[in-house]
Amino acid sequence: MTVKIASTAPAAPKKCPVADLVELMAGTYIGSAASTAIRIELRARQAEGELASSVDVADLARYLTIVGQGAAVQAAGGATREELRRVVSVAMRAWPEVS
Repeated sequence: MTVKIASTAPAAPKKCPVADLVELMAGTYIGSAASTAIRIELRARQAEGELASSVDVADLARYLTIVGQGAAVQAAGGATREELRRVVSVAMRAWPEVS
């Protein structure tokens, strides 16, 4: 089942891991399905060396799900693209370093 929660713009090229994963979650999944989809994607990125093996994928997926759901609620409530980009910028500060 596909559920579109909210969007501020048409599809655009992917630019960062958080934006990619938030789009995946907000455009396709809701609730625990979102966290599961993000966890699967993060494990794949970890296997490819984009995330350190020490990163707790379940915790990171939960964090990204919460950020994504909050962004979707804010978009539905009228937040601008620029406001949401600033949120993603803050979320990227928590992104683990690759090692």
